[in-house]
Amino acid sequence: MEIPLFTSIHEASRLLGVSRATLNRRMSEGSIKAHKIGRRVLIDMSSAIAWVQSLPVRKGEL
Repeated sequence: MEIPLFTSIHEASRLLGVSRATLNRRMSEGSIKAHKIGRRVLIDMSSAIAWVQSLPVRKGEL
């Protein structure tokens, strides 16, 4: 599956399996980068993927 460089909040939440509220919180704290183009907010998927990879993995879940 090819991941786009930038995508909407809705699509990023679907791809990452997290809520839009979670993405909004992480954007506010700076963990995920986003760019506003006109009225649209686009998520930088490389920063979103880096955030997911930085999350701790609970023992026995891999």
